[in-house]
Amino acid sequence: MRNLSVIIPVYNEEKAINQTIEFFDNFVKGDFYTEVIFVDDGSTDNTSEFFRNIKNEKIKVITHSKNKGYGATIKTGMGHAVYEYIAITDAESIHFLVEIGKTPIFILHSHLN
Repeated sequence: MRNLSVIIPVYNEEKAINQTIEFFDNFVKGDFYTEVIFVDDGSTDNTSEFFRNIKNEKIKVITHSKNKGYGATIKTGMGHAVYEYIAITDAESIHFLVEIGKTPIFILHSHLN
């Protein structure tokens, strides 16, 4: 899939976030036109600790200093997206994420028009 920005709103996901980071680290390898944007919505647990180890430049982490809600995280992510298509999922939905590569229209829409 080319020209894809994946937005993942995150709030207090310390139990699921490591698996999600690993999945997307592999997902973007070798694809020059895909990025992942985690938006941490002011988590109060240890979620942010997992983001410190990300070394992949195709994975961005944006942090809200306080909880602003789901809609605000999506808006923040879209404001940082650079590609034509957007996929939105959450940190605990990895079983759905496999479908992105198989079905390009799974949860995508153009936001540049």
